[in-house]
Amino acid sequence: MNELTNLILGLTYSPAFNVYLVWIIATLYVAYYGYYFLTVNNFEDLSDTEYKKKYKLYFPNGKFSFGRFLAIFPPFTYLGLGTLNDIIVIFFGGAYIDIYNRMWWSQFLDATTIFNFIDSL
Repeated sequence: MNELTNLILGLTYSPAFNVYLVWIIATLYVAYYGYYFLTVNNFEDLSDTEYKKKYKLYFPNGKFSFGRFLAIFPPFTYLGLGTLNDIIVIFFGGAYIDIYNRMWWSQFLDATTIFNFIDSL
């Protein structure tokens, strides 16, 4: 039965607007901070001491490392915002098919995995 459910949901998966919104917001967030860090000449030019503590990793030898930024910042941004979206969707509730279509992780995971996760909560 699970295979049939996965097949049907795989053919009928149509992400809701909030799934696209996660991609758009995360991309804008990454672009904003990427631009911010590219405009900073060195580590001492960071505007706030909180930024200095938080983003020291991206400034080896006092200069901004764009490669390090791209390797660390965007993946965690997308994963974090996608997971936050899914937690909100699960708490709103509804039919499983509605939840599945609103979840960001349903782009990558099959229906059985997500339904088992929701049932375990």
